[in-house]
Amino acid sequence: MKVFINLCHSTEIPPPPTMDYEEVSRAMLESDNVSFKVPLSLSAPKTDKDKAGKVCLVFDAACNTSPFQQAQKDGSFHAFMVTLCCEWVESKHELVLSRDISFPKLKSKGEISIHTIRKQAKSIISELPKDNLKQSASTIATKPATPFHTSKAVKPFHEIFCEPPQGDPEFFVVRVNLPQLATIKDAITLDVEEKQLILSPVGDACAHYVGITVALTSPVDLDQVGAQFDLSTRVLTVTLVCLK
Repeated sequence: MKVFINLCHSTEIPPPPTMDYEEVSRAMLESDNVSFKVPLSLSAPKTDKDKAGKVCLVFDAACNTSPFQQAQKDGSFHAFMVTLCCEWVESKHELVLSRDISFPKLKSKGEISIHTIRKQAKSIISELPKDNLKQSASTIATKPATPFHTSKAVKPFHEIFCEPPQGDPEFFVVRVNLPQLATIKDAITLDVEEKQLILSPVGDACAHYVGITVALTSPVDLDQVGAQFDLSTRVLTVTLVCLK
């Protein structure tokens, strides 16, 4: 069965981290292990028919207008966006797509779906000084953040707790070990959606970590998000209050 992916764009979708697109394209040509995040909004699959009259699947992948325009004029960045869309469809819908890709002369395959862009909370991450060793009685014990050295970016170890442990949660606590980071400033972006927390590395932090998405079992209040990075343990703690 054929699969069509319409790549569309909107200024309402968050842009990727501020980077020089030309530098990204050069890095892609020199290495296959480039860590660069472009936020995508993916539609649910739709059925249609190809020109032979056979049933096919159609997805709409929407990104910010800036990377869309870059892909139109930069061949290597276009290839990156095509690969990103294919991998996103595979990940979200547990499909395996052929990389035998063609580009039909169509403005779009079918009508473009309406995408709902959820409001993201403004998250301010504060840093706790190294000598701040006092912990409250309710502090959750986690594995120690042991520094490690590797040339490959990895998923940071993270844990999520809810309070109370049983029944409907009142708040969530997410703890992320980031032993390679001496500071959180200009290294991590934190986006909170109603039922998920998205942590993305920025700049030099991309050499050590890949982004993670933490699913939340209950919707949270986007206006009540707290985040602190402890310089002593190099652990990021995010507190999220559940909607009542």
